[in-house]
Amino acid sequence: MIHIGLCADEKFSIALGVCMTSIFESNKGSDVMVHILTKAFLEKTIEKINRTMEIYHQEVKIYQIDDSLFDGYPLSSTFPKSIYFRYLFPRILPVEIDKILYFDCDTIIVSDLLSLWSTDISDKALAAIEDQNADDITNRNRIEIFDGKYFNSGVLLMNLNYWRVHDCFTQLAHFIMENPEKCLYPDQDALNVLFHENFLCLPFKYNFQLTLIKPFECYKLNKSKWNDVVDSFCNMSIIHYVSPAKPWYKDTVLPLTNIWRYYKQLSLWKDMPYKNRNSLGLHVKNNIRMLFGGKDALRLRGQINPVLVKKLAEYENLYDGLISKKKNNLLYIN
Repeated sequence: MIHIGLCADEKFSIALGVCMTSIFESNKGSDVMVHILTKAFLEKTIEKINRTMEIYHQEVKIYQIDDSLFDGYPLSSTFPKSIYFRYLFPRILPVEIDKILYFDCDTIIVSDLLSLWSTDISDKALAAIEDQNADDITNRNRIEIFDGKYFNSGVLLMNLNYWRVHDCFTQLAHFIMENPEKCLYPDQDALNVLFHENFLCLPFKYNFQLTLIKPFECYKLNKSKWNDVVDSFCNMSIIHYVSPAKPWYKDTVLPLTNIWRYYKQLSLWKDMPYKNRNSLGLHVKNNIRMLFGGKDALRLRGQINPVLVKKLAEYENLYDGLISKKKNNLLYIN
């Protein structure tokens, strides 16, 4: 049994539903149990979650969280209380479950998870993938980690036994409450302070952050890692839409948005309307559009590694074709 952890509130229920659908679609040969932590969902959302479980003959459990536990934590419109829910899996899940594979809901799973799930982390707190800005000295100076590695918290293979024995929840809470001014990425920064020397670093393919599709000269990654970025993009397992312009915005220009929209069409959330993007700052919109959809897009793509550009086109063509077939009623879920 592969145990998956997701955290969301009603605001992000469409993202959760599409992510969960991608998990089940890509793992039909495995037994999967999804554990969802939430403050609350509407009844119609719970019905869709349960119906999805029945369609794929998998298991889902929903746990209601009292989010007052996180009163006083750093919060913003980008970082609601639900970002901290992942800390609770070791406390909430039965002790018989000794590890869990956690995903942010802005991820899409496009391959079988067995190899990732089978990773040995018996002597580590978790396994994770380096952040797109892992070698940015400003990040390291801010939270004062000068050795080890800085990882992205969107995909975590968590050793629950380790967390329980060492009471990691209390240690994380202590850092966040004592150092709110250091927490630019609150949940992620705290995890890195605690575990940067005690985690297993995995290839980028298990958390391919889409903003890595840019000229290498823009990277905040050591040059020695660039080949891993290219190899991982050509063999992606998990796509992470880390940009503020999420694929559920109707006019987003992010690359590989069509992969997310393909899984949306397969899901019970297929009729949910796309959201407006007017909550994004104008400078963010312009930067994203310039890189991926504006008049300078071709010039900038010309500076990107040609293997990335070629594979990006292959992915986009593949999923455009799958979406077209879906619209022609060839791939409907019964």
